[in-house]
Amino acid sequence: MPELSIIITTWNCLGHIRKCVESILLLSMPDLEIIIVDSNSTDGTKQYLDALSHSPQASKLGLTILLSERRIKWTEANQTGLNHSKGEWVCLSNPDIIFNECFPKMLEFCSKSNVLVAAPQLISQDGTPQGPMRLVTPSVFFLNNTRTGSLIRRIVGRHLPSYSVQYEWNGETTIRVDNPVGSFFMIRRRALEMFNGKPWNRGYLNGVSDLDAFLNFKKHGIPVELFPSCRMVHYGSYVTKKDASWIEYDQSYGIVLYFRYWKMTPHLSTVILAIEGILAVPLEILLKMVRPRQQFFNPRLRAWKAGQRLLGLVDGWRFNLDRN
Repeated sequence: MPELSIIITTWNCLGHIRKCVESILLLSMPDLEIIIVDSNSTDGTKQYLDALSHSPQASKLGLTILLSERRIKWTEANQTGLNHSKGEWVCLSNPDIIFNECFPKMLEFCSKSNVLVAAPQLISQDGTPQGPMRLVTPSVFFLNNTRTGSLIRRIVGRHLPSYSVQYEWNGETTIRVDNPVGSFFMIRRRALEMFNGKPWNRGYLNGVSDLDAFLNFKKHGIPVELFPSCRMVHYGSYVTKKDASWIEYDQSYGIVLYFRYWKMTPHLSTVILAIEGILAVPLEILLKMVRPRQQFFNPRLRAWKAGQRLLGLVDGWRFNLDRN
């Protein structure tokens, strides 16, 4: 059994996956397997992965390439990788992560301690920290993901809870957090087996499944250890830039599932999201009439987004939570 399995899911991100794999190679980590799950890319990623699988580095990486013949979502791709993994530690990574020398040190500390779930401090290219965040509750979601909530924050003040959590680091090795950025985290095999190899509930697509996993860990008394000194660059949201259409549908669908699974007033959240999506359309039309030359206002796009949101909300309620 290898010490570490790194699972990387890809879709049309040739530039990112190259840099990610190259950054792992520079670390010369022994006892490693890398599982790359590609979601039917069309940008040359498949050709790159094929060449990589026949390269001298393939055996060094313990490389496994899993190619899907259809577009599969983040959650399904990661679960495919989990099902094939054998490592004592399993690392779930987006392809737009740059590994560095702090990662082997983090892994070594975790292996010699009782840590079960761990995450580095992800940063943007300019060094800005990404997360950690609060666990999502209806109030946190309302204040940070709806227009009404944003208006209330402006009126009442910024002291209302936001997603971002600011921590004070006094040099300790780890800080316990509820919700690191889900683009990269590690879980020990025995903790993964507590969930039968499935750290999140069924049905999620691209978004929200990481939030579900972290809440799952918390409910089972599994702390998540953040390593403030291990700072790794995360380019962030490459899927959003390539396929922005997933946001309205997947996020609306995912948040309904999340609130339903955890019994967090899903009806109210659904009503608020639906009403705001519908009301945004006539507002966009009105603004376009007032300022016809302003390219920012696009009623047709707004109507399409509203439709995607409503479909996501409906499908989120139609999903059978009890289905095996």
